[in-house]
Amino acid sequence: MENYRFSWKSRKLYVDILASFFFITFGTTIATTWYTYHSNSESMIQVSEDLLTHVSKFSVAKVISYLNQAQLITHLGADLVKDKSPISNENQPLVAFMEGILRSYPYLSSIYIGTEDGKFLQLKSLDSTSTYRTDPSRSLPGGSTTSIRFINREGDKVSEVWEYQDAEGKILDQESIPKVMYNHLIRDWYVSVSQSRASQWSDVYVFSSTKKPGITTGYPLINAQGTFVGVIGVDIEMGAISEFLNETRISKDYAAFILTEKEEVIASTDKSQMVKAEGEKVRAINLNELSDKRVILGYQKFRNDQKDNFTFEKDGIEYMSSFSFFPKTFEKKWSIGLLVPIDTFVGSIKDTQRKILFITFLIFLISIGLIGFIARRIARPIILLSEEATRIKNFELDSNEEVKTDIYELQLLNNSISSMRMSMRAFSKFIPKVLVAKLLRTNQTVKIGGKLRRVTLLFSDVVNFTTVSENYPAEKLVLHLSEYFEEVTQIIMKANGTIDKYIGDAVMAFWGAPIVDKDQALNACRAALSLQHRLSSLNRQWAIEGKPVLETRIGIHTGDVIVGNMGSSDRMNYTALGDTVNLAARLEGTNKMYRTHIIISEEVLQEVQENCLVRPVDLVAVKGKSKAVKIYELVGIFQDDPALLPSEMQVNYCHLFTKAFQLYMERRWDAAISLLEDIKAHYGDDFAATMYLERCNNFKENPPPEDWDGVIHLTEK
Repeated sequence: MENYRFSWKSRKLYVDILASFFFITFGTTIATTWYTYHSNSESMIQVSEDLLTHVSKFSVAKVISYLNQAQLITHLGADLVKDKSPISNENQPLVAFMEGILRSYPYLSSIYIGTEDGKFLQLKSLDSTSTYRTDPSRSLPGGSTTSIRFINREGDKVSEVWEYQDAEGKILDQESIPKVMYNHLIRDWYVSVSQSRASQWSDVYVFSSTKKPGITTGYPLINAQGTFVGVIGVDIEMGAISEFLNETRISKDYAAFILTEKEEVIASTDKSQMVKAEGEKVRAINLNELSDKRVILGYQKFRNDQKDNFTFEKDGIEYMSSFSFFPKTFEKKWSIGLLVPIDTFVGSIKDTQRKILFITFLIFLISIGLIGFIARRIARPIILLSEEATRIKNFELDSNEEVKTDIYELQLLNNSISSMRMSMRAFSKFIPKVLVAKLLRTNQTVKIGGKLRRVTLLFSDVVNFTTVSENYPAEKLVLHLSEYFEEVTQIIMKANGTIDKYIGDAVMAFWGAPIVDKDQALNACRAALSLQHRLSSLNRQWAIEGKPVLETRIGIHTGDVIVGNMGSSDRMNYTALGDTVNLAARLEGTNKMYRTHIIISEEVLQEVQENCLVRPVDLVAVKGKSKAVKIYELVGIFQDDPALLPSEMQVNYCHLFTKAFQLYMERRWDAAISLLEDIKAHYGDDFAATMYLERCNNFKENPPPEDWDGVIHLTEK
């Protein structure tokens, strides 16, 4: 208490809240809501206008591109057709050329050639509803995609033949027209080109064969002598343009259309309103005849106000429109119009803003009633300190967050919590964190005692550490060993292990206590392999830095131990005791004899054999033990980190070595010798293979007694 003095910065919490809550909340809410709504709405409307203008320009450019391509096709075709006479459906190169045009430009409905001598050849794309010309009640054969129409006038004889073919050019059927009614020589598209001797566009008209509006472009055919011989033309159904307008659809209620100077609707997102029947005749529909009155009203406003972008209202709905004429360089005086409800763009903003206003008003009303209670009972610093205390209770000590406050009482509490956190951190350095967390969570007291538990123990030791310590400065050795221990500790803890103690350069760790771990043996093996893999990388780095390389041997064993708090009432150590601990330590030492790095017992193998790759090493009785233990070298693990996966060579080697070991134990010396020699030949010099080869040769010359069981009694730790 002596360290804290009252100052004017230490004041009661409710004073700040009562003085500012009402005005700040109310003013900020209203101002922010109003500004956000108007700012977002204006921005979205501007973006919407730009979008419509862009779509309009893009649509015009696309339409002109379609028409220019069609016109270019007639120009190119005129040059090619002169070399493909005669004009006939039997002229396969000519027919193939025209088929290629229709396939390459699907928006073209037909391509045709008419000549001065009365011949007319046309290729036309068919849809699934197409019928025979002589019998409109009969559908064409399935798969019909193209029709070939040839009219031949030779003197007084006139004939018209239709052929129907599939996508591969195979003729499926054909028919002859008994009475030829079509004469291209008097058609507008032919007459205008023949008179002008130049490329011409027709007005939009309704095609007699499809009853759909379209447009035709024609180009004169001039022979090498400069004589006019005919016209090549292509038809474009305006439905193809309507399809493109639909591709740019912005919303469900979006409308787009193209008008001629006569206000005929020649393309529209509503393709059902394109033509109108008058008796037996069909014509393009006029704008004023549309059932969609929005389009009529929008176009009238465009004509009256002469503005490209504007808004108008219809039936209580506000629309945004964009109108423009096709460029003057285009041959036709067409215009394009687009309209869309404004709510398409700002509707979601309006809806969100209404919800925000409602929620804000509701919260504000509730807050007014509770402000007095909140001012005295709740404050953010208290909540933060409470959360920090909870984290400490759960032994989550990584946080360094300091609660900043001018309130005197909370300053005291904050300092107390900070001191407690630092004390707990220091305490955690000397006892496993999982144990401390368990004690805190269950409110248990620390006392002497232990329980019988089945655990997996791991012992590691640095090879020739005495030699390293003699040849390396002590102060550097401490830092070097600390770096090594940091890596070992992190790997073991990541694998859910508990560090028991550091014994010089050795480490003792176990799994299965204080937290039960059903995968304890597998986790221990994973930690051992990860440690060797990480140490391999570190040794390369240390060698470059001029530091000593540290080679580590590991022993792993699973069994029953007494685990708990050992020591005196003043100083305890959470550790494991029992024969299992001693055997695990002895297994670490056996690595030296067999020149291996990780030795596991058969008890461990029984737990991990489905997941790990091992090879048998020997059947040994460690020093101080009479009972034999079968030991294995851990080679790899078939899961998790790809770096720990065994290679195909390792898998094959372990399989062959296991077989050789079995032959050795069965006293089949010759078979074992042969297999071991093959192993050395294919996999290089291996200490274990060499050792067993020497044993087999020795036993072959000096057979062991009948009671020989293969056990090797070790005399060193």
